[in-house]
Amino acid sequence: MRSALLFAVLCISSLADADPPRAHFIGNRGVPEAALDALAPANRNLTDQDLELVSLKTSSLYWDLGYVNVKVRETDGTCVIGFLTPECRRSGVVTIQIDEGGQFSIGSVEFRGFPTAVDDMVKIRAGDVFSRTRIVEDRERLEAKFGATVMPMTKRDDSSHTIGLMFELVPKSR
Repeated sequence: MRSALLFAVLCISSLADADPPRAHFIGNRGVPEAALDALAPANRNLTDQDLELVSLKTSSLYWDLGYVNVKVRETDGTCVIGFLTPECRRSGVVTIQIDEGGQFSIGSVEFRGFPTAVDDMVKIRAGDVFSRTRIVEDRERLEAKFGATVMPMTKRDDSSHTIGLMFELVPKSR
């Protein structure tokens, strides 16, 4: 897959409008527009912290959809994520640049240090789209079962757009 450079414009209604501000992303290819629209708070004026949170949520969403090289940053010197200048508030527009990179999938799933087979306890499988959240859920499930720390380790292969995954059981010290 080739890396796509996307521009998303987060449009904020004028603060003087009677209607609540609405965030609107454009230029997206890897994530459905409705999913991006849901990242910004509705029915209230957006704050500096809201915009910073939108940036973090955007990055997290892309990671869960396999875009492990995603970069989310502002491109307009007047409107910086986390700090809305008066000029930005007047214009009501914050431009956020998203460089998706390629989409990655799971290349292999391995286990080390477990006393029994645990393949059936994890939901993520080779060939699945990489998802940080699903890996965390599997790690938590294994930790609950074995009462020990489980370390998920990854090995990225940029040429095949895959990530090898190994869950390692780390016994508690006594």
